Amino acid sequence: MDRAGDLQLAFDASALAADLALAYFESGVSATLKVEGTPVTEADRAVERLLRETLSRARPEDGFLGEELGRFGESDRVWILDPIDGTSFFSQGDASWRVQIALEVRGTTELAVVTEPARGRCWWATRGDGSFESCWPRDQTQARRLEVTTTPTRAVARCA
Repeated sequence: MDRAGDLQLAFDASALAADLALAYFESGVSATLKVEGTPVTEADRAVERLLRETLSRARPEDGFLGEELGRFGESDRVWILDPIDGTSFFSQGDASWRVQIALEVRGTTELAVVTEPARGRCWWATRGDGSFESCWPRDQTQARRLEVTTTPTRAVARCA
């Protein structure tokens, strides 16, 4: 598998998941508590199912590790899914939630895509190629490369 194809697949899956999550968010959902005491909604499970279905159609040999549905499949390639990171915010109507997808190959994270649809933002990174930010829905022409700051403290930092 090539990294560019995997990244495009992650973008495509993330966009579908973000659309579904945003529909749930806009209609409003309530959370229940999982056994360990963390919140979960119907949307969390639906979005993770959509991610698994989308990714497995394209990469049937890959495995999955999801926050809501657990581990599935044995492979050197594992998609790590957090369908709605920030479920408590999500269920309270606060836009501070994200859809997160990462691909681990032989124990090393190779790429990640984070989408924040309620705020219209997207971030991604691939091993060795850097990290980027853009609006969501994603517009490649508006992508901005992220850099590590050399600013010694947050008090004097500023956005570029």
